[in-house]
Amino acid sequence: MRRLALVVACALALPALAHARSSFYADKPLPTRDGATSVSRIEPRFGRVASSLAGKPAPVRCWSPLDWARINGDLISHGGARESLDYVSGFYWPTNGRIHLDPTACAGLVDLTYRGLRPDRGRTFARIALAVDTLAHESMHRRGFVNEAVTECYAVQLNYRTATLLGASSSFAYRVAQQSWAAYPLHPPQYLSTECRNGGKLDLSPKRNSWP
Repeated sequence: MRRLALVVACALALPALAHARSSFYADKPLPTRDGATSVSRIEPRFGRVASSLAGKPAPVRCWSPLDWARINGDLISHGGARESLDYVSGFYWPTNGRIHLDPTACAGLVDLTYRGLRPDRGRTFARIALAVDTLAHESMHRRGFVNEAVTECYAVQLNYRTATLLGASSSFAYRVAQQSWAAYPLHPPQYLSTECRNGGKLDLSPKRNSWP
């Protein structure tokens, strides 16, 4: 996912690299750890949420700033990324089904899930909304959606569910979902669709008169 006011995704750039080499820094062994931490780790709770959204196992890896920079260098040096991960908050690795999240996205999920932060506005709120949308977006890639506009439209509609699965109340999850939708027009054109609307072709609940 690319960082704007909210998020978009970097997922399609990686398969070619996956066939070029047998191992990458992103595949290194990591400890499994939950709670309020910023170390590189396999995050079991985030993985359970992603798996629920994807309908299949979707392990989530959270990365420290140093390790994220190393992954960035690995991808760029071997031609596997279309853009620097400095501008990306997450990506999905199709060859092993893993979701990788950058330090900012993981921090937002930690704020929501473990620190219990429920801000009304401001930077922390924006970070939480970005994190929720990133997790939902990459989970849709894991589910099998490749087109970025379709993937992001489904993610926007699933942000409420994602936030509640992470422990948010219904009212806070609603605010997160509305924040994500407000930022939707800021995405690059390839992540947008005129059918992403109430009653549109990408509406996951066409019989429900509400959005998202």
